Amino acid sequence: MRFTLTEDEAKEILSLNLSTELYLKIENQLHQNQNRDISKKKVSTQKATQTKKQTAINKIENCVNLMRLENKKINVNSVSNESKVAYNTVKKYLPDLIYKK
Repeated sequence: MRFTLTEDEAKEILSLNLSTELYLKIENQLHQNQNRDISKKKVSTQKATQTKKQTAINKIENCVNLMRLENKKINVNSVSNESKVAYNTVKKYLPDLIYKK
């Protein structure tokens, strides 16, 4: 079973007379949470987001180039269907790619 305590709640529980084992578990968990570094996770998430964004842009750009070669009509819906990228993502990046050339 998991539950979340604030630091103040944990300290209040530790001030009670608890069994040694329970006291050590709570104290250990409290120290682990204070020493946890989330900067690596944040950087990794940002990197993954950038990679995903660039992949989507590349798919859209390739699709637009192919559609130009085939003289097909280029709009958000057709590019979304051809490139297998979400409609809103295409809507976000397509204007930049169309007017790029």
